[in-house]
Amino acid sequence: MTKLFFAIFSWIWIAGQVSAQNVAIGQWQTHLPYSNATSVALSQNNLYGASEFAVFSYRLSDGSIKKYTKSEGLSDVGISAIGYDTLTNSLIIAYSNSNLDILQNGKVKNLPFILKANVLGGKGIRKIFTHKGIAWLATDFGIVELRMEKQEIGDTYYFSDSSTNFKVNDIWADDNNIFAATQKGVYRGERNATTNLVNFQNWQKYDESHGLSSQEFSSISGRDGKIFAASLSIIYQLEDDLWTPYYTMSSSSNITSIYKGEKRLIAAQSNRLSFIPDNGTPENISGKYGIAMPLQVIENQEGRVFYADLYRSVMEYIGPNNQDPILPNGPARASSKGIDFLNKVAYIGSSPMNALFHPTFNETGFYTAQDFFWQTYSPSNLPEIKGAYDIAVVQAVPEENLILLGAHNAGLIEFYPETKQVNFIKSFPNATSNMRLTAATKDIYGNVWFASAYSTQSLVCRKAGGEYIFFSSSLINNRLINSIAIDDFQQVWISTIESGLVVFNYGGTLDDKTDDRFIAYTSTPGSGGLPSNSINCVSVDLNGQVWIGSNQGVFTVPCPGAVFDGSCDAIQICVPRNDGTNFCDLLLETENVSSIAVDAANRKWFGTSNGIFLQSEDGYKNIHYFSQENSPLLSNKIRSIGVDPNSGDVFMCTESGIISYRADATSNTATKGKPYAYPNPVRPEYHGTIAIKNLPENGDVKVTDIAGRLVAEGKSLGAQFVWDGNDIHGNRVKTGIYYILSTSKDKKEKAVTKIAFIQ
Repeated sequence: MTKLFFAIFSWIWIAGQVSAQNVAIGQWQTHLPYSNATSVALSQNNLYGASEFAVFSYRLSDGSIKKYTKSEGLSDVGISAIGYDTLTNSLIIAYSNSNLDILQNGKVKNLPFILKANVLGGKGIRKIFTHKGIAWLATDFGIVELRMEKQEIGDTYYFSDSSTNFKVNDIWADDNNIFAATQKGVYRGERNATTNLVNFQNWQKYDESHGLSSQEFSSISGRDGKIFAASLSIIYQLEDDLWTPYYTMSSSSNITSIYKGEKRLIAAQSNRLSFIPDNGTPENISGKYGIAMPLQVIENQEGRVFYADLYRSVMEYIGPNNQDPILPNGPARASSKGIDFLNKVAYIGSSPMNALFHPTFNETGFYTAQDFFWQTYSPSNLPEIKGAYDIAVVQAVPEENLILLGAHNAGLIEFYPETKQVNFIKSFPNATSNMRLTAATKDIYGNVWFASAYSTQSLVCRKAGGEYIFFSSSLINNRLINSIAIDDFQQVWISTIESGLVVFNYGGTLDDKTDDRFIAYTSTPGSGGLPSNSINCVSVDLNGQVWIGSNQGVFTVPCPGAVFDGSCDAIQICVPRNDGTNFCDLLLETENVSSIAVDAANRKWFGTSNGIFLQSEDGYKNIHYFSQENSPLLSNKIRSIGVDPNSGDVFMCTESGIISYRADATSNTATKGKPYAYPNPVRPEYHGTIAIKNLPENGDVKVTDIAGRLVAEGKSLGAQFVWDGNDIHGNRVKTGIYYILSTSKDKKEKAVTKIAFIQ
């Protein structure tokens, strides 16, 4: 095999990649894995491939790739099957939740008929077969017909044994008949005006008198009147209404797919492809050539063979020693938790652990993304991290050019990106249990603080330079800690499941433990006054205010320096309704807040079980609400949020994968570059927002024409000013050069750049 499935192929990636620098404000980018391929389809010019999470096209002539995700207009995420209708040039996309999309000429039409249908039993869509403008969907309950020219649902054929529906695994049809490989044998339905196939009694079942039993058949295919069906490891052929064994595979594993090409039949099994020519000797290609789990195989008119491999990617079979993966760039898996940034690179853990941190023994490792180019570091390409299960904690240490990664029940990884050096610390001294790192944060001195759940050394500090020191208290020992933060007084805020918060003050010296103090910050008035002890996350904003996410919304601690005096209870922000009633609503009171991120403009991104809320700096104004229903967000269940200070991209780890949103606040502390505008020049066809980057933090901004007349003004969000291209009267500016002048709050920092308009 000339190319291994896990390798990164830049030549494939470049064709379909969008540079992060060209992403407009308000634009989404979806970052999904393509290695777990499940389905393939062919048009005259393109191969279409589907993974468990996304769809892409591969141009046969030049190898260019285009991705199709929710960011590009698809309705859902999680793919079960695809099919292509050549008559209408349409791609049919079936989702794992039974939703349907039709993609035609770049436009998407959603058909949620099966998704919303009240069907007894399962509604999964297993395969799609198309013929002359009709698509048939093999489902858990029978067959659904799609009429492609009108893009509408046609007839539904329920395959029922008494009162129970049974599965149709595959379909093949021609002008005269529909053949179905099912859970209970093979069936045929005549396509004519006099046969009502909606009545299941009108379907012919092939039984022992026709040479077949009622056992499950996995796949069916045909061409020019020759019909083949597969059950277990045997392929049968239909001739004169009689089925006879045609070919027995050399392996006993079940056949997953068969395809009848012009001159040969191709069959797929676990670790094997078999080529059975109409005339000649069959050829069996085993897994030693890189074939793992081919789920669907297909061949075009030129004889090029492609297959969807669940453990590889979409592959092109060229010869026994030459198989090329067709793998769009993305993270290796959809699972993700924990985000941080270092030198314009995002680092994300791969763990699928839930909120209770139950181990899953996931050994995928961690992902990196630079300008949306993804790499996955796992034991296959970084052997030093073998045994690092469930990486869910990620903390950057810019002072040491270091990334720290917490592996649940396995240890702590020190990863140096420039050299790829790894130090794997698998245990801490004198601990009574394995390290179960659940959270991390960094203080202003370069020390990194870790929470270690269910441990007698539940608070771990990695001092700047690499020395580790441990702290314990009866308030946190042997408890599940799920979040940790450092306030401006260098106090450590620790949240525990169902037990409120604990605040730790080390008295100014890490090594002297005689002055260490721990206090419980709970629902008790005078000791926190929290409305709920069920705390999920804690964060500190740019003004030093502590923000707490719970199962009953958001609380704030405006005076963290006074918590040890018992004079600073938490408060809940009550957002005015502004409807004339003088009533207000507690901030996200009904939401289970799972994560909090603070952007460069000190705004708060709250991840919940119902999507993401962006609130103003003080929390009183909702700026955006994103859900999977009103945006490309992949899932409403948010696991982690991270804001890239350089680009303003907000990375969101969801239950269904990673997605990012180009927001309008950046930090010039992160970029340290000259101010610039994008796009520049602004051409007549562009009507989006214009971003001016690398300005003084939260400063005053004025836009003038070349004569010095004021055109527009405002304030930067972090280090970025967003302008709509209109003047102070709301009119689009004319062709010319415009200057952007920015001054910091203290008037000590200034920045100037210019932008050209062509109208």
